[in-house]
Amino acid sequence: MKVNYLVTVNTGINAKVAAQLVSVFNRFDEIQINVIFDSEIAEGKSILSLIGLLVSFDQTITIEAIGEKEELVFEALEKSLESHSPRVLKKVD
Repeated sequence: MKVNYLVTVNTGINAKVAAQLVSVFNRFDEIQINVIFDSEIAEGKSILSLIGLLVSFDQTITIEAIGEKEELVFEALEKSLESHSPRVLKKVD
């Protein structure tokens, strides 16, 4: 399952944003999670890998979850995004 997100925080994906994402993704041991940007693929459970994508404000990333019940990853991500201010990602169609 793949979902596109727009980066809405001015800093882009920095260490703080990456840590927020990794804290959600690490809850799902059996699911492989990738973050894709500009044809580069990063391991979603690695802060350094996410920072290495060099994603800036107003750029779109794709989050890919592979495994059983992969939709739970996106439900947990949405809950986390809603509970933090400012919101760092916005789901796009």
